[in-house]
Amino acid sequence: MSDEDFFSAHKSRFNCYSYAAGDKENPSEVVGSVPGAAGGEPMKRMTVGDLRAGLIKDGAIPAEEPVSGGLPPQKSGYRLIAGVLSPEANGDFHFYRREKDGFWTHKPARTEVLYADAVGKLIDDPRAAARDYRNEVINGYRWPLNYSQFAGFFYVPENGLKTGKAAPPKAQGADFSAGVFSNRPESSNHLRQFRP
Repeated sequence: MSDEDFFSAHKSRFNCYSYAAGDKENPSEVVGSVPGAAGGEPMKRMTVGDLRAGLIKDGAIPAEEPVSGGLPPQKSGYRLIAGVLSPEANGDFHFYRREKDGFWTHKPARTEVLYADAVGKLIDDPRAAARDYRNEVINGYRWPLNYSQFAGFFYVPENGLKTGKAAPPKAQGADFSAGVFSNRPESSNHLRQFRP
C-alpha cells in the first residue's frame, strides 16, 4: 500500500503534519500532531518562527532555497516538505510534501490525500500554489483558512520522521472541536482527490 493510500485509508487518524513527515506510527487523531512535540517543545504560537523551530526540534532539516530560484534539490534518503501558516485569529499550520513524480500532495485534517491546490491545479511548487481555502469544502468538510504565509522547505527522512501529540497552539490556534470542519454534504468538485 502506498503512503498516499495508507494515509487516505486512515484519514481521520492523521493530520497534515503526520502525513508530510511520513509518520505512520503515531496517529494524531486529526489535530494532535504538532511541530516540536516529538522534540519536547511543541510550538506555542502560530508564527513562522515557532513552526520552523518546532520542525527543527523534531529533527527536520531546513532546506535552502536556491538563489537562482526553483526548488531545493532532492536529497538522497530524504523527502522535501513545505510548511505554511494561516495567520488569522483562528489560524492553523499546514504541510505539503513532494512526491517522486515532482508534484506535491497534502492532507487537510480528516480528508484524503489531495494532489490539487485550492483552485484544483496540480501543485508543482507550494509557494505558487493557491492556498486560500476560505469557505471551500473538501471531502465534505468546510475548510475556511487562507495559508498565506510560507514557512519554508525542510527535509525529513524518507522512512518517516517521528511526530508528537500536543494541543494546537492556543493563542491563535484553530479550535477544531468547535466545528471549524463542519460536516456538510456538498463538496467542491475542483478539490476532489485525484492523481496526475
